[in-house]
Amino acid sequence: MTNQSDAHSLDLRFLDPTQVSLARDEFGRLVLSRPDEGNVVGVKVRQAFPLTLSRQYVALLDAEDVEIGFLADLNEVQCDTRRLIEEELDLEYFMPQILRITAVRSSHGTTTWDLETDRGDRRVYVRDRLDIRYVTARHVVFTDATGVKYEIPDTHRLDLPSCRRLEAQS
Repeated sequence: MTNQSDAHSLDLRFLDPTQVSLARDEFGRLVLSRPDEGNVVGVKVRQAFPLTLSRQYVALLDAEDVEIGFLADLNEVQCDTRRLIEEELDLEYFMPQILRITAVRSSHGTTTWDLETDRGDRRVYVRDRLDIRYVTARHVVFTDATGVKYEIPDTHRLDLPSCRRLEAQS
């Protein structure tokens, strides 16, 4: 038997893809326009789980992270709106994979990491040890000072010096 709060938590609001239009304002913010409900400025786009369904179940949130609703399938959305959503998803889920940690230095509360990634060499500044999260015992996600995420899918694939640098800092 489901109680009322469980039923409420399962209540998803799906948006009519023919009634959803996104554009950028003069400040680069996403603006959602819907004929009967007005405009929402500062819209955020998030992928619902599982992330492997990249063109399905996309959430739209307002500037305060309150859910506006879901789009069940991006293929049903207008072409210009779909392009903007895909751009936002690419930015939000951009996550280079760390192949090697070449150097780590700490100074004034910030740790500087020199990394080899699948997107080239990067210098990453991490503010706090909490910004290095173990998703599983072997899967690590770094969030740098600008909010960009970097991933080590399997720490066992790192070379020994990289493993030692990671262990010393996390």
